[in-house]
Amino acid sequence: MSRAKRHHWWPLAQSRFWVDGDGLVTVTRADGTSFRANPLNIGVESELYTRFAEDDVRDTSIEDWFAEAIDSPASTLINHLLDPSNTTRQPFHGDPAKARVVRALGLRVNPYVDRIRIPPGIRQATARYVAALLVRHPRHLRRLALMHATPAETLAKNRALDMMLTLYRLYAERIEAAVFLVTRRVEDQEYLYADGGLVVEEPWRNSSGVPFDIHAPLTPDMALQVCPCRS
Repeated sequence: MSRAKRHHWWPLAQSRFWVDGDGLVTVTRADGTSFRANPLNIGVESELYTRFAEDDVRDTSIEDWFAEAIDSPASTLINHLLDPSNTTRQPFHGDPAKARVVRALGLRVNPYVDRIRIPPGIRQATARYVAALLVRHPRHLRRLALMHATPAETLAKNRALDMMLTLYRLYAERIEAAVFLVTRRVEDQEYLYADGGLVVEEPWRNSSGVPFDIHAPLTPDMALQVCPCRS
């Protein structure tokens, strides 16, 4: 019988980038108050991905798969995106009229564009990681469980987990074919990781098979934007 496990929907491979000198993460509540905590104790829920059989046998294979196939490569892909040796800078001069609009919105217009070399393995790992973050959140799972409502709560959860894996495979495939934009912080601002995880902008669309934009903070210094378009 598998032992009960605490399942992190915000993987430790990522949350460790937000720790301070004491190894703690600062968490801000909705009311503006904050507290510091060990990453082991945040973004976690007991038995979140556990399947339960009729005889109450626990199957934690989904969490084990997340840890090995999805979370394990996370540090490698994040470090790759952060490594300046993987970035080349090229001159860029866009439409002057559009540049004026961008400046009027308070954004910076640079005379160059940075291109990050993303080998197929890194692109695939990134797509899988972002897709997993999208579907593994407890709120997402609860919505899936409601879609499969049944008097047997265990059956509803197991069906929700099946649907979660189906959506994961679909999203991972589509995200891998999408355009990645990487943004970096300047000065003393930093990216925050919200309790809801990723920011997904609707309405749903059909271009290139990705029906939404995804904004994914990966570290306090860097965020990934997945765009539903091809280069």
